[in-house]
Amino acid sequence: MTVFVNDTFTEAANTTLASHTPETGGAWALQTGFTQVGEVIAAEDRFHGQDIGAVAVYNNDAVPGTAEYDIQATLRLVNESTLQRAAVMGRASASENTNYYAQLIDTATGWSLDKVVAGTTTNLGTWVTTPVSNTDYTAKLEIRDATKKLFVDGTQRISSTDNAITAAGRAGLRSK
Repeated sequence: MTVFVNDTFTEAANTTLASHTPETGGAWALQTGFTQVGEVIAAEDRFHGQDIGAVAVYNNDAVPGTAEYDIQATLRLVNESTLQRAAVMGRASASENTNYYAQLIDTATGWSLDKVVAGTTTNLGTWVTTPVSNTDYTAKLEIRDATKKLFVDGTQRISSTDNAITAAGRAGLRSK
């Protein structure tokens, strides 16, 4: 697969994601309908939302060459006592709240694969496990026509044949 976005989030502290430039790919844009600002933390080269409880949702402006692609990121649960929901998104609409996303929720729930169509979220599967705080996990959302799969550290954990969203859309990130 061709890499159309690559971002290590190396930036000055407290830089908003919309003001940050990735190594490759387009600019990051706050998804329509969301007001929560995300920022880059320089000391740890990571992205996160600013307020507990609010959701920051960003799409990258780079358009993939096909509707079949992978989105991969290192996700970390920083504080196990809060519901964090770090996620990678695919087939994300630039103009409405529509996408597939795979998320690390918390130490009680584990992981989920979800879709959002015009703002309505549907869970497509979960992997109940106990993630460890301050541990990095490599999450990959693989999108192949009607098959969506979540891999965690190289092992497939969730699969769905939902195909409600067929446009290529954008890759993106969510943080709560």
